[in-house]
Amino acid sequence: MLTKVLFTVAAVVIVWWLFKAFQRHQAGGVPRQRPHERAAEAARAAVRARMTERGETADGGQGGKVEDLEQCPACGTWKPAGEKCGCGRG
Repeated sequence: MLTKVLFTVAAVVIVWWLFKAFQRHQAGGVPRQRPHERAAEAARAAVRARMTERGETADGGQGGKVEDLEQCPACGTWKPAGEKCGCGRG
């Protein structure tokens, strides 16, 4: 009885392996992306699309423009260097 069960399990595993090998062969031998790889690629594409929409570059800048910031002595917020703070005190 145990021999029949083991033989059946082995036959199912072998048929499953052959089926998967046949599918890979039909797909050109290129392995498919796993779900987490597809999700990561979709997230990267969405971020790239959003950055392009906003006009940002890949390094995070706005078209390569870099601004120096300084802290307002009165309220402590950061503002572009040489500009007045929105609090009106600094």
